[in-house]
Order: sequence, then C-alpha cells, then structure tokens
Amino acid sequence: MPRICRFCLSEEWDKNNPFLSPCACAGTIKYVHRSCLATWRAVAPEEHRFYCQLCHTQYILPRRWLEESFPVPGLLWNSILSQHFLIIAIVHYIHLLLIMNFNRLHAFPTDNNIAATLLNDHVGHKTYNVLLLVSTVLYIGVYAQLIQKIRNRVLYVYYGAIDMLRIGIGLGVCLYLCQYTIFPCGALYLYLLPQYYNIHIRTLQKINFNGLM
Repeated sequence: MPRICRFCLSEEWDKNNPFLSPCACAGTIKYVHRSCLATWRAVAPEEHRFYCQLCHTQYILPRRWLEESFPVPGLLWNSILSQHFLIIAIVHYIHLLLIMNFNRLHAFPTDNNIAATLLNDHVGHKTYNVLLLVSTVLYIGVYAQLIQKIRNRVLYVYYGAIDMLRIGIGLGVCLYLCQYTIFPCGALYLYLLPQYYNIHIRTLQKINFNGLM
C-alpha cells in the first residue's frame, strides 16, 4: 500500500520533507508529511497541538532539538501583549484622564490662558513619556518571563535576532522623537512594541518546524 499524506493527499516526499507516523492511527491515515504536520500544529487548537485529533494519542516526533512550548492563548497578559491598537488605546486613554484631572485640580483664571496652555503642554508631554516608560517596563517584565521558558536559546537568537534588532531600532527612533512631539511618534512606538510578542511566536514556530527530523 503506497504512503499517502492524510493532510495533502500526496505520495511525493523527499529527505527534507519525509513521511512521519506520529500517532496510533493506522491504514491510509497513518502517514503525514513533516511540513504538513508542522503546519497543522501551528494553527490547530491547543488540545490538538500535542495530541492527534483522531486517535487522541500524544504525538511522538523525532526531533533535532527540544520542542518549544507556546504561551497560553487565553491568558490575559498574552492577549494584551499581542494587540497593537489595544495598547495604544489604553495608554492614550490614561493620558487623557490624567490631563483632565490635572486641569480640574489646577484651574487657571481666564486671563492667564497662555500660561495655562504652556503648562498643560509641558505636563501632558511629560506625563505621556512616563506612560511610555511604564508600558515598556511592564512589557519587558512579562516578555522576560517568556524568555525564561525558552529551551533552545541559541536557536532563538539565531531565528529572531534580526527582526528584534529592526524593531528595537524603530522603538529607539520613536522614543527619541517623542522628546519633541508626542504624535504620531508615541502611537508608532506603542504600535511597534507588541511586535516583540509576535516575533516571539514566529520564532518558536520556526524552531519547532525546523527541529523536526
């Protein structure tokens, strides 16, 4: 009986994409291409990444290096870290609330509008930069916990360093320009920050895919 991949239904294979028999399934659904299985596990629900959806046995996969585990999708922090516009909205909303509260506590007479405007601009700019710093520190703290769980750190740097460096340069430029103007540099900074989480996920996918024998 010829070998047929149960996902793509192809009989073709080569040494870089061999047939695997990773679970207890038998017959015509026994075999699967390495790339097809890796693609399926990258998009499958959490319960099907490690266990076959048909026979419910755990996948046994030959590997060159240790497999990386992904962050829990439903965890609040992971959901926030991956959302660009959610972070932008939260920071801008907090900034607006702080400025409104400052104006309420420090009411100025009507004949001193120029001084009030200058002071509000200074306080608003300073407050926004503080919010950027706090957001970055919180992000780095949670991201550091993700880094600690990595099992193949050399490979992680190899696959993710270029993208991380590129985003880091963009963040540095935006942070420098934020000294002179908040918009749009602040929004762009907050848009780039969650890219680190997305790069983290893509890097883990590369390690797990390329680590299959």
